[in-house]
Amino acid sequence: MRKIVLFGFLLCLFTQSTSAQRRENIWMISPWSFVGSYSGLDFSTGVADTFSLARPTGFFITNSGICDTNGNLIFYTNGVAISNAHHDTLLNSNDFNPGYASTENSLQLNVSQGTLIVPKPGSDSLYYIFHVSGEEFTAHSTLQQQPLDMKYTMVDMSMDNGLGGVPLDKKSISILNDTLANGLITACKHGNGRDWWIKIPRFYSNLYYTFLLTGDTLLGPFIQNIGDSIRYDIDGQGCFSPDGSSYAEVTLDNSLNIFRFDRCTSLFYDATHIQVPNPTPGYPDNEAFGLAFSANSRFLYVNLYTRIVQYDTWAGDINSSLTYVARWDTFADPFYTYFYNAQLAPDNKIYIGTYGGDNILHYINQPDSAGLNCQVIQNSFFLPYPNVSVPTYPNYDLGALTGSPCDSLIASVNSTSPKNNSFNIFPNPASDYFWIKYDIPVKENAQLILYNMLGEQMEINNLYGSFKSLLVHTSQLSPGIYLYKVLMKNEMLSGGKIVISR
Repeated sequence: MRKIVLFGFLLCLFTQSTSAQRRENIWMISPWSFVGSYSGLDFSTGVADTFSLARPTGFFITNSGICDTNGNLIFYTNGVAISNAHHDTLLNSNDFNPGYASTENSLQLNVSQGTLIVPKPGSDSLYYIFHVSGEEFTAHSTLQQQPLDMKYTMVDMSMDNGLGGVPLDKKSISILNDTLANGLITACKHGNGRDWWIKIPRFYSNLYYTFLLTGDTLLGPFIQNIGDSIRYDIDGQGCFSPDGSSYAEVTLDNSLNIFRFDRCTSLFYDATHIQVPNPTPGYPDNEAFGLAFSANSRFLYVNLYTRIVQYDTWAGDINSSLTYVARWDTFADPFYTYFYNAQLAPDNKIYIGTYGGDNILHYINQPDSAGLNCQVIQNSFFLPYPNVSVPTYPNYDLGALTGSPCDSLIASVNSTSPKNNSFNIFPNPASDYFWIKYDIPVKENAQLILYNMLGEQMEINNLYGSFKSLLVHTSQLSPGIYLYKVLMKNEMLSGGKIVISR
């Protein structure tokens, strides 16, 4: 297993939003126990409206979908099948997510955040579905069902007359082999506002794998060890704050990890571990199932079976900011409407599924408000058909960091076209060394300058026109992502990224 560790530290203070892409406009939900007629939510008017239709794809827990930038549904998945906008099987998508869990649950997958859809940066038609299944094995004296690898499947919307399809050479491509957490796949925009950081935790550890998705390639996995180990991931949820400055995850043993997040380097820092208290000691009725951040990124809501807890992540002591903002009212329709997983919606409300599978959703009406002023509304949002979970989305609208090195430096490198194609760095990723091949006039000199992700100059290498290549040793560089420029007479001839791995 190749391991790359990213180093760097940057506190990201200011964000800038792009215009709304409307990629979360349509939520396809329900039901999980049968196929036939299904519910959905439409946020096109700015408020949630329900609809129903007949379609062959239902959901249990795994649920991802995406719209185009005009808010029109283009495809969705339950971890077993992918459906197009006509609710038919997406071209070439059969058996896209092989594994014991997918086979056992042949209609829908029961893994929390087992799939995630991310547009390819710079493309209007290509999308990545990152996904896991699960395999049975014994570990830690317990029968486990964990993902043993992470894959991606690409969707090309130019196929099948615009309904989309899976290119056969981009189906179920394995990118990581290890014992992973049950889903919990999340993503956040890079500080440049264009690329994506993709994260998934390793099971029974405090290790997080990270991938960097750019318009050119998928880099990684990079690794980081931080926080408390994940040991009980049968259920739970993870998410980034809308502004990308924080990340939180909760698992079924009420273990809550909160980190600050550096969008330039992908590193977590300032780890906070909280054991969310069970308000009914001695009764296993308040395990944690879901969480969501408020739209202003300040308040974090954790859903237990019969309670909803609010934390103020801006407080000096986050643990002490705990406030119970809801107690389940014992309603049943027809099953108990226990609180389940959550998702911040385009209307800035947080919608919550029900563990029993009912014809309702709970929602938090004013999640930016402290304490009871957040207004948890129970059993008042009725659906045409039963439902368990809500879909999970990254923040597609998050823009570039204003004034940060990873915004300005990367933007300048990538927006500048080389004067010619006579510069080539290889291998990339590199380990102990790399070569740069170049072609400049014999009597001229140039400079190869390396920067870290904070924009700090790391080293300068002279390129002489009388030669055509240079061997650069990297033993003095820490593993990570670096930016390079080739300058001649203060004019940039080439630039890009190089990954150092060991």
